[in-house]
Amino acid sequence: MQLAHGRESLTRIAHESLCRLGLLPLGERSRLRRYAGAAAALLLAEALAQLFHPAIQGEVYFLFYLPAVIAATWYGGFGPGMFSTAAGAGMVAHRGIFFTASEIESLVIFVLSGILISVLYTALRTALGWTNEILETTHDAFFMLDRKGRFRYVNREAEKLWLRRREDLLGRRYKEAFPEAIGSEAYLAVERSLTGQIPARLETIGPISKTWIEIRIRPFEGGVSVYFHDISAHKMLERALTGRVARSTARFKEVNDELDAFTYSASHDLRGPVRKIMNYCDLIIGSPSPELPEEQRAWFLRIRASAVQIDRIIDEMQNLAEATQSELTIETVDLSGLAREVFEAVRRTDPDRRFAFTVAPGLTARADARLFRLALCNVIDNAWKFTSLKEESRIELGATSADGEPVFFVKDNGVGFDMAHAAKMFIAFEQLNQRDAFPGMGVGLAIAQRVIHRHGGKIWAESRPGEGSTFYFTLPMGAE
Repeated sequence: MQLAHGRESLTRIAHESLCRLGLLPLGERSRLRRYAGAAAALLLAEALAQLFHPAIQGEVYFLFYLPAVIAATWYGGFGPGMFSTAAGAGMVAHRGIFFTASEIESLVIFVLSGILISVLYTALRTALGWTNEILETTHDAFFMLDRKGRFRYVNREAEKLWLRRREDLLGRRYKEAFPEAIGSEAYLAVERSLTGQIPARLETIGPISKTWIEIRIRPFEGGVSVYFHDISAHKMLERALTGRVARSTARFKEVNDELDAFTYSASHDLRGPVRKIMNYCDLIIGSPSPELPEEQRAWFLRIRASAVQIDRIIDEMQNLAEATQSELTIETVDLSGLAREVFEAVRRTDPDRRFAFTVAPGLTARADARLFRLALCNVIDNAWKFTSLKEESRIELGATSADGEPVFFVKDNGVGFDMAHAAKMFIAFEQLNQRDAFPGMGVGLAIAQRVIHRHGGKIWAESRPGEGSTFYFTLPMGAE
């Protein structure tokens, strides 16, 4: 066992040395060192050539110098490689052995081979240098393992997070370098990628850094590449936002409960007194004796009108609350049939008006039928109200499309409005036109907007004064 352990240690030391030597940038070696290395390789090749001179033929003599060219290029780069190629060719030619055509051909092959080796290795070294620069300057920590789980590369960011020098890791197995990581989520993910060649991405507590990290594992034929970075700050922000969302949700629920209580109070506690005021006014006004003076009768009529208006406001507030808070029951709704029903109900409020109502056939959508009826009723009622001054009212329900999504519309020939005030259209109790000419609470379109928004859609209007209005809306909950 000790022998095996010693052999593995020697292997690791040799591997670390080769890695350091191979990854050492040429810029960190002086010109003198690089050319001295090339000269040493040539001298060694010359010594070997002298040693085996009696046993070799002239045509293969240059083969002793080819390894020197490779070694000089690997250690020193393009310049020393070309220097060793030229010097090797000169040494062989100096011996005066090239007299035949085949020997001259061998020399040419040697020179061309040396040039090709220098050019190719320089290009390879440049590409590796760029790759190394990218891996060293990236904000992600990075390491590479071979199929046996041994470190082949560790970048600077990984050194910082692990507080370990890469020289102490290269050539060692992951589980031997970091035994504390064995069994952790990150370790198991790396093992699965090594054995199954399956990419992975996860967020976990780093078994080495003891901080939150995001890990991305990319397998390749020779092993796996692992990118990871510290996301502790992101997690702290996430927890803070989660806390704020929880508090906001609790506050939202509290406000909704208060709104429910207010709606209940308005519909029960407030409506009763209002109805009593209306009834008392009716009794006083309708009492046969004693007769009221006209001035006092007018007072009671105004009191009753105000009570009626309060009662209508309570109704609209209830509708607004229902549009905002009631649960949705999504089903397929026949929009064409629903629009005809709504219009017939609206038309009965003024049966003597001339009108033309057009509905595109076969319009359907996925929506809550009860709530959407409320929204459509308010949009059509709005069109009916603002076409009252026309000799003939024209209202149309149809559909078009935008970006492949169905867009429904209600179009009228009413008084229209200035688009500069379009933002006020959907504000509750806000009216663009004169209240006396077009009576109402100004809540209908606000209710329609809330219903459409709860279905994930949107509603908007286009208009010009005197040219009517068109209200568009979408229902993306599976509009058909």
